[in-house]
Amino acid sequence: DNCSNITSKNITPNADFYPQAWYEPEENTLYVRNIKVERTGGYNHALENESNDGLTVVFMGKNYFRAKNSSTIFLKKNTTLKSYNGNTEENTLRVWCYEYEGIHVQNKATLTIEGLGIDVFSDKHYPLSAKREEGLYIKNSAVTVYGGDRFYDFKDITFENITFDAFHSSSTLIYISDTDPSHYYTLTLKGENKANLDWASFIKTKTNFTIKGDGSFMDYGGASQGILVDNNRGMTFRLEGGCALTFSKPIPFRSTTGNETLEIDNSSLRNVVLYSFNNINISGSRIVQPAGGTLTNGKIMVNGEEYTNSVTIVKSEWEKPSIDNASVKVEDVTHTTATVTWKQATDNATPKELMCYYVFLDDSRTGNRKHVGELIGKDTLKLKDLTPDTRYTVIVKALDECGNFVFYNEKTFTTPTDKEAYAAVSGSTLTFYYDNQRAKR
Repeated sequence: DNCSNITSKNITPNADFYPQAWYEPEENTLYVRNIKVERTGGYNHALENESNDGLTVVFMGKNYFRAKNSSTIFLKKNTTLKSYNGNTEENTLRVWCYEYEGIHVQNKATLTIEGLGIDVFSDKHYPLSAKREEGLYIKNSAVTVYGGDRFYDFKDITFENITFDAFHSSSTLIYISDTDPSHYYTLTLKGENKANLDWASFIKTKTNFTIKGDGSFMDYGGASQGILVDNNRGMTFRLEGGCALTFSKPIPFRSTTGNETLEIDNSSLRNVVLYSFNNINISGSRIVQPAGGTLTNGKIMVNGEEYTNSVTIVKSEWEKPSIDNASVKVEDVTHTTATVTWKQATDNATPKELMCYYVFLDDSRTGNRKHVGELIGKDTLKLKDLTPDTRYTVIVKALDECGNFVFYNEKTFTTPTDKEAYAAVSGSTLTFYYDNQRAKR
């Protein structure tokens, strides 16, 4: 009858609404609304799925699951945690645990988190963990995870259009403890994924790890401890399939023993400082930073010397950026200044934040063309030191990381003559200026 059919002394209100929990057998779906579940004692989980394969749990409103002496959520079968309507602010789940994992998955099951605002914390253990054979798929969700290493020993992880916040902690986002060099783990990227890693490392792995898919991951925090690969028996860290990793500031990418291999195939890796790799393989991608950098004997070299600063390697492509040709505007023109704006370009490989714009100015009096601006990810430039009574032409060029470029339509404007009067208002006083001199009021 679609009414509350689950009752427990452990279910209490978590908001100013009546808490509800009910199960729809035909949908194999458990619905929860504004509930708080708090458990103590061994094996007393707030949510446990032992045998119901394909269970979906739909969250409405604000929900809070907490356990002290066991994993808060314990899953042995494929389970989906999702929002009622995809609103990550309206529908949320907070998972809190003291001594064990916030969420633990085993028995080769996959946990899917979809359209949910989720906050997971473990005081003494891992927020989300697995047994090296399980999957984690996070889609269209806002994720805050803190405590120990966040995603521990999941064999296959997928991020699809998520936002992530490490919440002021220095543990690792993805940690693989497996040391068997015959084992392989993956991260698949779909869509645009953005994170504030804060001080957290992005990935630490002790065996083979592949990042694939045609999506992207960008850390905008700028303080991450980077990526660490560590297996003295040899392992490979690989990027493939057009995926892109971007860091807002240079982060370390370390080979601990030198026996680890980095492979980049038709993918992009931006703003990393490579440490101790003795074997780097690049195919279908090119080095764009440092300029003139080459791959020689498994190392990045410039002028015969190994390069030790930030490196950017991007997917090789020859498609020009896409622009709105007629979007260039010149506004707020005075005797000596003007403001130029344009709509930002889009590209099949270079993100908007890294698109480069060159701005040129043609002077009709001298016939000279001057380079007046070079901007990254911007759409506005203030022109200064212009000459009064002069016709100018603005030219804007959009350039992607691989050197493909396109020009916007040119825009012409004329600065006012010195003989043209203009007015300035200050408070209630109106002052006229003529020939750049203060006139009578």
